[in-house]
Amino acid sequence: MHTAINEHSQLGYHGREVLTKKLIDSRNTSARFFGTKPEHIAMTQNCATAVSIVAQGLKLKANDEILTWDQEYPSNSYAWHAAARAQGAKVITLNSEANFEMNLELMLSKINARTRIVTLSWVQSVAGTIISLKPILDACERVGAWFVVDAFQGLGAIPFKMSDYPGIIITTGAQKWMCGPLGHGYLAFSDDRYRELEPILQGALTFGGSDQTNLNLKFIESAARFEPGTPLILTAIGAAASLQCIEEFGIDKIHQKNIALREYLVSGLQKLDAKILGTIDSKKSGPHVTFLPIKSLSVCEKSLFENKISYVTKVGGLRFSPHAFNSFEELDIAIDCIK
Repeated sequence: MHTAINEHSQLGYHGREVLTKKLIDSRNTSARFFGTKPEHIAMTQNCATAVSIVAQGLKLKANDEILTWDQEYPSNSYAWHAAARAQGAKVITLNSEANFEMNLELMLSKINARTRIVTLSWVQSVAGTIISLKPILDACERVGAWFVVDAFQGLGAIPFKMSDYPGIIITTGAQKWMCGPLGHGYLAFSDDRYRELEPILQGALTFGGSDQTNLNLKFIESAARFEPGTPLILTAIGAAASLQCIEEFGIDKIHQKNIALREYLVSGLQKLDAKILGTIDSKKSGPHVTFLPIKSLSVCEKSLFENKISYVTKVGGLRFSPHAFNSFEELDIAIDCIK
């Protein structure tokens, strides 16, 4: 990104060809990482934008059902409710089990002929539970429903390829486990199903970049039709550079390190009698750990702040999100703060 900014400052418009080439390279890198084709990826401002593009762009009928979980992050919730209100559809929200566990059989039992969309997070943000996607995708295929997955809490930390899930649609942002820049997201399709969406944001590039308005033009033949104006070149370059680093290190190695870090963290917190939310099994969870400490939140937060430990508050507790670049020594410091 730094290099691209310098080139832009020195060359101005004359550097457009160089930046355009880098954007193409970035799209190719992103497609390879996701396991889909470059023409099946749209660069978006963030994950919420990607969700809204699908929710607002897909035609719904009265009484169509949108199936989701009660613990979804709001960015994967508000847009679906808005779309349902606007078109007379229904949002069916399934309740989680105790301790934020999720009942896959319950989800599968609710997918029926009225189901138009199933939307959920691959890895839940509250307690990190990993959802088994294949059975849900198969059920969606049987009834002709769309399966839209918020992959924000898993991509970059856990191996994943869209090619293993034909028909899936992915929304995500670059800044979590993918360690990319803020303000960059993705809407990715495993096939050409994007053709069924009406672009809710439209500009010259939606129709191929013509300098004159021509109402006879059709949408361009790629998911880039959802990128209406000046492309997100700088953040696309930064996001792709980070994905290249992940590929060089190896996602399998990163995943194994994350599992080891989480197991270490869970063990340390259990020794302090902290209540772990979600599964204890680190192979069935994202790297993050949400827990209820014995001491008050304010006491823990003060200690964490003083030691520059990053955390977020969740459902009355704390969530740590160690990644492969962290060390066990750093986790010891975090555990000592809770102690």
